[in-house]
Amino acid sequence: MMRQARKHAIRMLSLFVGAFIATLASGASAQRILMASPTCEELTIMDFLARLDEEEGRYKRGLDAQGRRELSQLRREVCAPYVGYRVTRHPTTTWSNGRSIVRGYLELNHPNGRIAKSRSGEWFYPSGARAKSALGQWEYANGLLARAPTGEWYTREGKYVEDADAWRAKACDYLGKQLCPIGKADEDLLAVTMMGLINEVAPPKQEARPEKDDKGKDEKSKKDEDGSEKAD
Repeated sequence: MMRQARKHAIRMLSLFVGAFIATLASGASAQRILMASPTCEELTIMDFLARLDEEEGRYKRGLDAQGRRELSQLRREVCAPYVGYRVTRHPTTTWSNGRSIVRGYLELNHPNGRIAKSRSGEWFYPSGARAKSALGQWEYANGLLARAPTGEWYTREGKYVEDADAWRAKACDYLGKQLCPIGKADEDLLAVTMMGLINEVAPPKQEARPEKDDKGKDEKSKKDEDGSEKAD
């Protein structure tokens, strides 16, 4: 009887331990599922916001030099496939300081820990100032209007922007055919790109990798061969 009771106790203990480990594993798996890597579009918006946040003569409360470099580098790496380059780095969910980039698929954080995008779709500068309201109005970090809900655009000095359609076309050209196919792009991405171009703070454009012209090479080789035959 004592032996059977002991075996039963050991069996129950192993079942409990197994269930506990399974629970931990499922929890870890669920946590991994809830985490996500930032997209090229999201990182491009954040990079523009960080650059627009830096204004001469205004007290800087945004990203430090390391945060700026890390954000720009991560954007280049994540966006590299869009311009034909291969990247071997695995997707990341945290900044180098350990802070999360994405939380619950909906929220984004800047490297300094401040919120970049809220669950309701609002965007914020690294300094904490709101860039885009839930109603779609864009503002500069100094509080001045960038784009009114009715569509008018302004510089961060408050000057009215003439021919906004031309600036929109420039923004689409800057983004390239992968991010702005057939003249259409994510509206938030297009808006913040226009803000960067209008105020001349856009990151350097990532040029597409030149495609190998095998046909041209073959034709050149053929011409060279024809020329050598004639010379003979």
